[in-house]
Amino acid sequence: MFGCQAIFAFVYKDGFARLSTVPFTLDPENLSNKYVHLTNSSIQRHNQESMQAGEDQSAAAHTRERDYVLGGTKLNFTTLEQRLTARGIKWDNIWTKICDVVLKSLCCASDHIPYQPNSFELFGYDVMIDTNERVWLIEVNASPSMGQEHLLDEQVKIPLIEDTIDLVEPMAFDRRALVHVLKRRGEHAQNMPEGTQRQQLNIDVAAMLQDKEVRPYGAMPEVMGNYERVAPGPKWDGVLKVRQQLFKTKTDGCK
Repeated sequence: MFGCQAIFAFVYKDGFARLSTVPFTLDPENLSNKYVHLTNSSIQRHNQESMQAGEDQSAAAHTRERDYVLGGTKLNFTTLEQRLTARGIKWDNIWTKICDVVLKSLCCASDHIPYQPNSFELFGYDVMIDTNERVWLIEVNASPSMGQEHLLDEQVKIPLIEDTIDLVEPMAFDRRALVHVLKRRGEHAQNMPEGTQRQQLNIDVAAMLQDKEVRPYGAMPEVMGNYERVAPGPKWDGVLKVRQQLFKTKTDGCK
């Protein structure tokens, strides 16, 4: 399981804003209108006629049609920031709140995430921003879709995939050495004393990795790309402190 100090988390600084094709309203007559209340692309695509300019030659209509051609009913964060800024909303404040939501959710769920010291997981966060600029967590998806239906998908997801690989920096290893080690350990490891097994394992790992050092926990990756590290760090320590105060819990190694 995750120990609190084992959290090593990064947030990608681009993504999608999912929009509805019909303006939001709380009018009781529209409560059953799924195009008002659900921003899922699989639903909104069935109302694509509303995104086409048609006889409406206004600038807003052409902008809406261009957005649809580029990304369906999605915008990337750069466009979202521009439009929020035009309304007097500071994107930096929104982004800070999004990162806080990520940290708090990881803190609450970390004890229930299987500990995998030799792997990583990519999570897709769905959040909602209300009229008071508060950020609400809707759901978290493990291994979100990397499908590319629109040009905007390519512009966001391909760099994300590349930056993720650079961030993880998977180490090259000697496959022949791995096969040799697995065969030998399968035949003889059980007969070795525990101390000797551990010593031999270190030798074997060094041979497979060709004496390259594994990046230690907490060390910054050489290539960050468009990622931002959120844990470990001062904000993560602050979230852990609040959790300890609220739930009166103490985790080994927590500050």
